[in-house]
Amino acid sequence: MSLGIDIGTTSIKICFIDTKNNVYFSSSKVHESDVKIRPTYHEQDPLKIIETLINLLKNLPIQIDNVKSLRISGQIHGIILWNSSITRKLEKCSNLITWMDERCDENFIHNIKKKVGESLKISKGYGLLTLLWLRENDINFLLNFDRCGTIMDFICCYLKDNFSEVFITDQNAVSWGFFNDIKNNFDLEILSKLFPNNFFNDYMILPKIVAANNSIGNTIKTSSIFGIPNDIQIKACLGDLQASLSIVTLREPVLFIIIGTSAQVSFILPDTSDIVNKLQENKLLLRNKFIPNYSAWTGALMNGGNALSKMVNIICNLYSDILSINDDDKKKLKEKICWEKLLNMSPNINQSTINNLIFEKLFLDERFNDTVQDKHLPNGLVICGLNENTSIKDIFSSIAYKIIENMHNIVSTTTLFSLGISKMTLIGKANTPLFKSLIMHFYKNQSVMELKDLYPESVSIDSALGSAMFDDVTSCNNF
Repeated sequence: MSLGIDIGTTSIKICFIDTKNNVYFSSSKVHESDVKIRPTYHEQDPLKIIETLINLLKNLPIQIDNVKSLRISGQIHGIILWNSSITRKLEKCSNLITWMDERCDENFIHNIKKKVGESLKISKGYGLLTLLWLRENDINFLLNFDRCGTIMDFICCYLKDNFSEVFITDQNAVSWGFFNDIKNNFDLEILSKLFPNNFFNDYMILPKIVAANNSIGNTIKTSSIFGIPNDIQIKACLGDLQASLSIVTLREPVLFIIIGTSAQVSFILPDTSDIVNKLQENKLLLRNKFIPNYSAWTGALMNGGNALSKMVNIICNLYSDILSINDDDKKKLKEKICWEKLLNMSPNINQSTINNLIFEKLFLDERFNDTVQDKHLPNGLVICGLNENTSIKDIFSSIAYKIIENMHNIVSTTTLFSLGISKMTLIGKANTPLFKSLIMHFYKNQSVMELKDLYPESVSIDSALGSAMFDDVTSCNNF
């Protein structure tokens, strides 16, 4: 039996599969780890994340005693810092600074590019850019630590009870920025121009880069803490995107539309020169590492489920202010009434295009995407056309419409036709009524692969399942 774990921005998911890839058990839990510091900061408490994982694994309703391996996937780009001398008490450990963090503003990024070249692909929320910001703005804080990694790498260290030896896959290393594709390593030549001499030898040791199919150790003394056996083989961590792309056998190209906290539209194709040259013309597409000789081409949106979540917060805050309800009741309102009701709305496509409600900009600026980003607009949500007859359904349908429209601006039906892609699979919130009809409207030439028929026992079909299945699905026999 294999265990897949996904450490998401909002929740943690676990999935156990047997040797035939049948789902034995799956579950998820919101970790509520956000730490509010400043408006532009987005940090999470690693202890709360670990406690949530412990709660999920230690309170299983079934007996699990024959797990042979586990693999963790999770939110990419983010970085967590710690001191290699710490124990499981986490004496010297920073918060996780996530991909949604905005402390590295446009001026900071512009100055970096002036030093090392305008072609550098970096954006706010990228791990090594955040590390550089800390080096320049909070050096005393930074000097408490000598190791860094993604939250997945950190949890692997926790499971191994070894915080000194850190591994990161090339998939996740790329997401930090400052990566040399030819050497398949961090670009130390560029980094040396930005950090002090010997910074990465004397002060901060970067993780060792390994391939995604590697094993990086075994669990130690986890039975009493997590309720899972000791000596389980730990596989190298995946990005949540790559894990989500591993849930189907890819004998033909498939379009993946993934909506979680953020949103992605992605497909996997072989690294032939014709395909690579063609797709690199689209500056909005990111080329992500997948397995040797295959890349995951992705349009990554900052705004996905988080845009809906922020709107739910606005509505609930206004409602609670008027009716003076307490925090517990407000939480129930968000989780039970708003989310369950809103995600099950089926928007009227024609109404979404004629109700005069226009979202000029969603909550977060989109990376690398001038077609959906207007530098002259203020921060936050920008709406035109609200009136006294505007309904909640109008608002949520229009937000969902904007998200899928942004997606289609990056990967259009014309592009998919030219690549011979005619099937798509919907993952996470993409498979809810709110989004599904809109996706079918924009991608009307794509037939939907219904994954629930393949995995009837899974609570959700997502990156936790993909993490557990990765080795089998990505084996050479399946390509």
